[in-house]
Amino acid sequence: MVSRHEDVRTVLNDRRFSADRQHPDFPQLVKGEAAARRPDEERTLIAMDAPEHGPARRAVLGEFTVRRLEALRPRIQEIVDGQIDALLAGPRPGDLVTTLGGVVGPARGPLWTITSGRVAPAQPRTTRPGPPQNALARTARTCRDPACSLRVHISSRDLT
Repeated sequence: MVSRHEDVRTVLNDRRFSADRQHPDFPQLVKGEAAARRPDEERTLIAMDAPEHGPARRAVLGEFTVRRLEALRPRIQEIVDGQIDALLAGPRPGDLVTTLGGVVGPARGPLWTITSGRVAPAQPRTTRPGPPQNALARTARTCRDPACSLRVHISSRDLT
């Protein structure tokens, strides 16, 4: 897996890498997976390699202009808000942890406050925080509710 822009560009331009699940060297996550792949299964744009990828990409490119995507922003925001509300209305992963740990009722609130400020990164920082990270850090300082933080971050257009 690569995440740096330069590495991603290298992988995307190197013919030794393939997105085609039918490619004989495509990695298998489960033993025997390659044998289970059907050569006639319909392929999506994301699972195509050049030169087949180019014409398929050009066929849909006009649907993804900045203007069209900006027009979709209110609907996307509505969907995201609805999903966050549904997520917060149901049981949360933290509820499972506190229930298994025997922390119930009103004690959960203080536990969240205590632990949310004590989570340390698992690995040393290798990059300097840029604008999206800074925006998220500002939000975290002013908005302790996870749903609030997420909404502020999404609304700020700092997503990349």
